[in-house]
Amino acid sequence: MYTPALTLLLCAPFACAAATPAALSLEATFDAHARIITQNDEAARAALRGSLRGADPEEYPEIAGIVDSLYAFEHLATGFDDAAATAIRTRQQSIQCRADRITEDATSTHGSVDYHCVFPDVSIAFEAYRDHLARSRDRAQRAGALRSFLAIYAATLRDAPDARFTARAEFSRVGGNGPWASADMLQVGVKLLEALMPFSDWDERIEADARNASEGGRAGDDQ
Repeated sequence: MYTPALTLLLCAPFACAAATPAALSLEATFDAHARIITQNDEAARAALRGSLRGADPEEYPEIAGIVDSLYAFEHLATGFDDAAATAIRTRQQSIQCRADRITEDATSTHGSVDYHCVFPDVSIAFEAYRDHLARSRDRAQRAGALRSFLAIYAATLRDAPDARFTARAEFSRVGGNGPWASADMLQVGVKLLEALMPFSDWDERIEADARNASEGGRAGDDQ
């Protein structure tokens, strides 16, 4: 049986570090979030989970679990045929988020990361979406309209030029000198998915166009 002193000697520095991962730096924490969100990177997931496990388990027992909900594009290719789904997954690999400026306060308990994300600009598919909705009102055309739009959307996503958005994420230490965490980073994947599948925004735009056309028609009738 090992004595306590012998156990300490056997726990060489590198072995102990492997058993208890050190908290990631602010820069590495952001990068791990970004790689999980956009690429579903397993190494980044393991590193971030290990870092977050350094938080007080009594105060933050579930915090490491956030890494399991970060990946944004798990279902992006769902519903497409094999060729389209493969094209979509291939283009996904070009989606990236990069830090532009990293700052920490004097106490190193709060920090911020100014960053940008690059992703395919699918706005050119808007008119195809409008046509899809118009044709879908006819039950006989509904299935064909959907197939046509999905093919156009997949080709658009595959070939679209890059768009870019910039934002800032605030980070704080989790309990004293614990690991860095950010509520803002939990929303990055949602923003990217909405940018790639802006159908709710397009619905609102189509409804606004219809209202404007209706109001314009009534104004013309009153003259």
